[in-house]
Amino acid sequence: MPHWTRRRPAGDEGYSLTEVVAAMAVMSVVMVVVTTSLVRMFSDVKRTEQTSYAADQLDVSLGRLDRELRYAIHVSAPALGTDGTRWYMEFAIPGQKLLNGTVSQPRCRQLQLDLTKNTLRLATWDLPSLTPSAPTTLANDVYLDNGARPFTVYQPPSATATTLPNGVIAAVGNKYSTVQLKFRATNGTVDQPVDMAFTSQNITGDTIDSPTTEKRCSQAARP
Repeated sequence: MPHWTRRRPAGDEGYSLTEVVAAMAVMSVVMVVVTTSLVRMFSDVKRTEQTSYAADQLDVSLGRLDRELRYAIHVSAPALGTDGTRWYMEFAIPGQKLLNGTVSQPRCRQLQLDLTKNTLRLATWDLPSLTPSAPTTLANDVYLDNGARPFTVYQPPSATATTLPNGVIAAVGNKYSTVQLKFRATNGTVDQPVDMAFTSQNITGDTIDSPTTEKRCSQAARP
């Protein structure tokens, strides 16, 4: 009686262990490359969002300072407070025109950099009061830039003062007073240096030595 043997169809031999191991190795390399690319892409997107947020926050706060410092009629000598936790600088802007046609006394502003809360803040009040209001926050996560002064005033040479206060520099080429802000603003992993100058076109060499009312803004408390 003949003996029949069923043969396996061609191409149905399967895979050897060596081929399976090689395929898994190739797939592992592909997965590592894809995963690394995805992680890097999401990291870049997050960093871009943090940079945009930090820039937007600074644009709003520094935009307000630009509008006010541009018309300042007095800027005080910036200094570190007595407790060593806050930097201060006061400046005065012109008074407002009232309904009766008169102009109010100058309005005072106090710029603060709180080193404990890492916030840039602004307090406001109107003369003749010498008491600043509760400060409003302009920007969060603000730090000193390698220990540099956050506020520096560059003014035209003084006709009377031979020794200027610390934080005030006589700039021979300056026609107007200039305020420099220098610090770092952070958001997540983003560290953004800020170095900006604001020109006060109402403060010239003829006005920095005059005994004017707006200088009383500098007499406010620096808590």
